[in-house]
Amino acid sequence: MSRNNGASLNAMITCHSHNGCANEALEVFNHMQLESMKPNLIIIAGALQACACLDVLLKGKEIHNYVIKSGLYSNAFAGNMLIVMYAIFGSIEIAQ
Repeated sequence: MSRNNGASLNAMITCHSHNGCANEALEVFNHMQLESMKPNLIIIAGALQACACLDVLLKGKEIHNYVIKSGLYSNAFAGNMLIVMYAIFGSIEIAQ
C-alpha cells in the first residue's frame, strides 16, 4: 500500500466503513498509523464508525486520544463523531 496517498486511503476507509466492511476499514487505518500518515477528520470518522460496528471501544479510545493530541478536539465535527461513537457503546459520559 505504499503508493496510496491520503485521498485513496480516505476513500478506502470511508467505503469499507459505510458498506459493512469494518474490519477492512480498521486494517487500512492501522496501516496508515504504521506508515506514520496523519488521518484527516473524514478518515477519523470512518475509523470511529468501524470501531462502533465492531464493538472495539479500546480502538475508539485510541483514536479519541489521537484527536486530542492532534488538536482536532476543538473541531465540532470531531467532537460530534466521538459523542456518536461513545453513545453507540452506551458510554456517553466518557465523551466529555
